Order: sequence, then structure tokens, then C-alpha cells
Amino acid sequence: MRPAKKGCPPPHWASEADRIVWHLDRSDGDDRRFRRKIFMQWPNRIALAVAHKYKDIWENQGQCPANLYLLDLEEKFKPSNLKLASQDDELVAEAEKAGKRCREIMNLYSDHPNALIRGLIQIAIGYGLKIEKIKNQNQACIKVGQIIYSIDGFIQRVTDSDCRWWRRQLRNQHGRDFEKVAIEIGLVRIQEGNYVSNETRERKLKQRGRNRRILESMQAVNEHGESLNLAEISNLTVSNPRIRRAELMTRIRGFEEVAREAGHAGEFYTLTCPSRMHAWLAKPGAPNPNYDGTNPREAQKYLTKVWSCIRAAATRKGLEFYGFRVAEPQHDATPHWHFLLFMPADQVETVRDLFKHYALQMDGTEPGAAQHRFKAVAIDWNKGSAAGYIAKYISKNID
Repeated sequence: MRPAKKGCPPPHWASEADRIVWHLDRSDGDDRRFRRKIFMQWPNRIALAVAHKYKDIWENQGQCPANLYLLDLEEKFKPSNLKLASQDDELVAEAEKAGKRCREIMNLYSDHPNALIRGLIQIAIGYGLKIEKIKNQNQACIKVGQIIYSIDGFIQRVTDSDCRWWRRQLRNQHGRDFEKVAIEIGLVRIQEGNYVSNETRERKLKQRGRNRRILESMQAVNEHGESLNLAEISNLTVSNPRIRRAELMTRIRGFEEVAREAGHAGEFYTLTCPSRMHAWLAKPGAPNPNYDGTNPREAQKYLTKVWSCIRAAATRKGLEFYGFRVAEPQHDATPHWHFLLFMPADQVETVRDLFKHYALQMDGTEPGAAQHRFKAVAIDWNKGSAAGYIAKYISKNID
């Protein structure tokens, strides 16, 4: 097919993203082919958002910066063996393919355990999984993400004929890759998809639907021959979000009663990440010029490290507090934490100073850090229940 000349209308096969930037090109059509190859890797909504940004850069800065922007996105968010545009049935097919490859490796190197493990790890790494061989309690193990498997357990999972492990891993990896792009190009912010992209939200709802249908199709039979539908059983356990939320609120209420009897003070804290970890500004909806590419998982690790330092310092100082903490995403998916803590009244100021010190340890002199990185509210028992301070965040996390 001969490339279309500049000024010609887009052909019928051009995608929506192609049409947005069609008239920017030279007559040789090289840029059209270059863009089309990249756009085809992405879901339509992402490709459209990138095309609009590409057009804006082209018109204001020129062709070269626009193409460099597109190349940078492709390199930064290029999944290993999975296109971001993949549908769930394609992920399932890829999982079956991965399981088949692992079984072939096992048959080939059944008498060479070291070569077998190396081959299986290489397949997993090829799909973008973070995996390494470690020592755990003086025993060789495989760590995939944050989960540690024994060698035999890892081999059994990756070579299992039902490929459930692979389906779960590839779905999670694909979801993380998709959200990285969505956050970068502005599809996760208060003006677009609050907390999470619309696509990921729909995927999660479909996943819940699949799980529900599986439960409804199965029966549990006891030793007396009585049978119950698994969905009905699930409704009576903490798998039911309403029950889980009620149980957690009951525990919070119990902590509060213990604190009142002990004469302890109640405190409500909020811990937030540095500015450079936020991709988008909330009110204007504009990109954050200080953003350094930190994703939500890395931001969560930062908060976990701060909390670890606080606990260690509190132990050294002999401080005692107890309660609850809840992780909540901000509009652009960057997490922040809420704490409902109880402690002896004479330790309140010391605990506050401790939280503030570690909250401001990184980039603590940046504008607004003192006002936003750590907030403390003293709970007034005369104004109501301490559980009310955290009830909203519990509900948002569960149902």
C-alpha cells in the first residue's frame, strides 16, 4: 500500500488515534507508520490520550520532540510479552503458552535441576515478573514479587497443567503495566478516573463476576450428605464485604473501649508522600512538574519504610501506642495512610514529634511539606466515637 500524501483524508483502516494526528506528517508517511506500530500496542483510550498529547507537542514544539515523546513512552511502558491492548482471553491463552513452555523445559532438564530452575526463571522474567533465587532460613527458595516459594512449590506452580498460577501472575502484571501508562498520560486523576483508570475498574468488576459465577456453580458436601452452594457459604463469611467491614468496625470500637477504660488519649494521623511521587495536581488537573515517575507500589514502599522507622524509634524511646492504619489512594493513585492510634496522654507530643520527624526526613523543606506531609488531630471523646474518624476510610477500602 502506497503511503498517503499530506492533506489526504485518513483511509478507512486508520484508527481513531491515527486520525487525530494524520495531517501532521510529511508526504512519505514514515511518521504514520511509526506511530501506527506503537498505537496498535495500546488500548484505544490510551492511544487516543497519547495521540492528543503527541499532536500538542508537535504543534507547539515540533516534530522531533513529539516523536521523542512517543519513543520514550514506548520504551518506558513496553511489556515484555504482553501488549497493553490484550484482552482477558488473550492473557489466558498466553498463560497456557507459558505453562506449556515450562512443562517442556521440565521434560528437557528433568535430570539437571539447576538448568531446570534457570530455564523456568528465564521464562518468568520474560513476562516481566520480578523473580530471584534466594536463601530463606538456609534453604534455597524462589521469590516472585513479595511471595517466597520453595523450589518444589515453584516448579509445581509454573508447570501445573491448569495454568492458574500463570493466569493470576499475567493478569496482575498486565494490570500494573496498564496502570503505569494510565497514570503517566493522565487517565488516573480526579478529572478522568479517580483513584484508578476506568478500564482497570471494569476489569476488576468482571473478575468479581467471574469469581461469583464459579462459586455459584459449585456445591460443598459435608459428611452427612448435606450440600450448600459455595456462593451462599461465602455470603456468611468475611468474604462478604459487609461482614468484613462490620467485623473491622467492631474491633475498632473494642479498641476504643479499652483505651477509654485505660485513660488513654486518641489520635488521628495522616501520612502523605513527597510531592515528587504525585503524578498530577488535584485542583488544576495539570501534570506535576516535580513528578519523578514513582509508581503507587514504590510510593507504598516509601510509606512502609517511614512506618518501620517510626516503630523502631518508638521502641527505643519506650513509647507504647496501638490502633489501626488504613492505606488510601489519592486521586492519582498515589497512596497515603491514615492512623487511628491510642496511647498514654503523656506520650502524645512525643509520638507526634516522632511521626513528623520521619515524615519530613525526605524532601522535608519543599513548599507545603510542613502543612501536608503529616497531619494530626486529637480525638475529643466528648464529640463522639473515635471509630467515626476512620469509618469512611474503612468503608472505601472494603465496599
